[in-house]
Amino acid sequence: MLYRLPPCDLERWYSQFGFGARYNLSGSAAPSLTTMDLLHYAGPDAIAAYLELNLNYVPVDGTLRLRTTIAQQYATLTPEQIQVTTGAAEALLLLFTVLLHPGDAVVVQFPIYPSIYGLAEARGAEVRRWPILPNGQIDLDHLHMLLQQGKVRAIVLNHPHGPTGLLLTPSELMAIAQLAADYNATLIVDEVYRGIQFTDELTAPAADLGPHIVSIGDVAKPYGLGGLRIGWLATADTQVLDRCAEVRDYTTLCSTAPGEFLAAIALEHRTGILARQLAVAQQNRRLFSVAMTDHEWLDWSLPDGGFTIFPRSQLRRSTATTCHELYERYSVLVLPGEVFTMPGYLRLGFGVDPDQFAAGLERLLAYAAHVDRELPHAS
Repeated sequence: MLYRLPPCDLERWYSQFGFGARYNLSGSAAPSLTTMDLLHYAGPDAIAAYLELNLNYVPVDGTLRLRTTIAQQYATLTPEQIQVTTGAAEALLLLFTVLLHPGDAVVVQFPIYPSIYGLAEARGAEVRRWPILPNGQIDLDHLHMLLQQGKVRAIVLNHPHGPTGLLLTPSELMAIAQLAADYNATLIVDEVYRGIQFTDELTAPAADLGPHIVSIGDVAKPYGLGGLRIGWLATADTQVLDRCAEVRDYTTLCSTAPGEFLAAIALEHRTGILARQLAVAQQNRRLFSVAMTDHEWLDWSLPDGGFTIFPRSQLRRSTATTCHELYERYSVLVLPGEVFTMPGYLRLGFGVDPDQFAAGLERLLAYAAHVDRELPHAS
């Protein structure tokens, strides 16, 4: 059972401000695609097939077509080792319901999407935060120490990491996987940004590293298809998947037929779609770097993956106040670090039309010029 769920401050912020700004520089997903975009990828026959789609229930684990194309992203998994979910959010809910019980502990990479530790706390578990270091690296010794405290049922990572854009090296991911195995913990790797990285070689999915690892994916972040509400769990541990399916009988039961149909098209054409979305992120990443190089009000380093950057503000005001002022005076939406319990930081997103992104950056710089007197070096 779930206990009382705490408010998810990030989603509450979006509920209040998410649709009112002209320039939304806060998002964590790719630019959204349309239904027609997807059907054009699939060819003319797909339009007729979509219009004739039966709107009955689909299997609780997802259609075979969708599970097959998801499984093709993994070197070792089959369609039977995939559980489709209603977005990554339900994937987390199902997993935590199955794995966590009162008195358990879960180690959570920090910062991370707030509902992750909110759901763990609602299960009565102790959340042990494993922070990313100020230099953007990880401390494996600290992780080992957290595991040594006992009762750890799961370790949760986001990789590529949001909001910082950190990418683990293959050896780092292997070391974390080995520590999880040593302490009989399930390693849960939220891989919703997989496919969006700025390095030469795509990182291998975690679920291929062992049966004690569960990968989470979706079509929202990398594909720009959040409205389909399609995510998945991928693991060689079919017992965990079977138990998640039983819990899903009490949540959404299944996804929608149109959502699974369109998600399958997206994944079948992943190479072209991801190249398109990655190009947008790369262009906005360059725009940010050029625009902010000579400005001291943000302390930043470019991300290696994902759609977000998490700079530290140098202003003598809270980042919540900064974001309120940007919204009210400049119609720019940026996410304050307070929603990650990381005051002093801002989240900006690269998943927006580059012309819009450039215009939003101009307003950010205008704001910075207005408050320049508040920089630490100012008298």
